[in-house]
Amino acid sequence: MKRCKKGLLVLAVLVFSLMLLPTVEASAASAPDCEVTLDSPSAIEGMPLYETDVVFTVTNKTDANLDHLVAYLSFVDIENDRIYDDEFGSAGETLVHLPSLAAGENTTITVPLQIAFAGQFRIAASVVNLDSGSVAVSDAVSVTMTRITAMHNSLVIAVAIVMPVICIAVAIYLTHRKKMSR
Repeated sequence: MKRCKKGLLVLAVLVFSLMLLPTVEASAASAPDCEVTLDSPSAIEGMPLYETDVVFTVTNKTDANLDHLVAYLSFVDIENDRIYDDEFGSAGETLVHLPSLAAGENTTITVPLQIAFAGQFRIAASVVNLDSGSVAVSDAVSVTMTRITAMHNSLVIAVAIVMPVICIAVAIYLTHRKKMSR
């Protein structure tokens, strides 16, 4: 009976140990090989057709070289629950192939960006290690693009009223001046 209990205890310990093994491996595999930090801009506010450079730093967190890394920008439209992959100009759809990064080394990447839409967005930089499948993502940057009409309603109304008045006044002045010179 004692042998049976010892056997069951050993079997239970083995089963429990085997159950923990995949969990430990999965958590180790999901840790990113690198870290991505968005350096600039810290936030974007403007009007559509806004152009800027997004600068981010990629740091190798491993003890080995990382040779096959690609970086890209992600755009999330908060108001419409959409992700854009190619609507922010040609820079938005371009993968950046990074140089080999030695252990602990970092590199800075600059990606030109043109934002053509109005709304509330978040932009983040992502890096994928093509060898391990590891993905690292920066914190997101807030983007607010104000609709041009919302910013200039009073200006549009003023121009719509004042310009015809100015044109009529100039026409009357020129007509009157021409009559006076005869």
